[in-house]
Amino acid sequence: MLWISGPPRSGTTMLNFMLAGRRYLPECTIITRFIDLYALCKNESDPRYKTFIGEGAALKRDFENIINTSLRDTPKDAVLKDPYLCLYF
Repeated sequence: MLWISGPPRSGTTMLNFMLAGRRYLPECTIITRFIDLYALCKNESDPRYKTFIGEGAALKRDFENIINTSLRDTPKDAVLKDPYLCLYF
């Protein structure tokens, strides 16, 4: 599995096509959305978030499980691309 990330208009799509051959592999925006949601929940000061979804190590573990479950059926030769992942690297 290969992750490709870079700012928009930086050549990530071209690199994706070069690595994947002629196959079209869609962007992995769902993973980015899970990471966005984790960042929101982690940084939210509203106590209702912590009541329903937890905090600290438990919150991180739960989101890791969600992402791992999402990637479980991903083929080994997949290229996971989303330009907005670079915001988290």
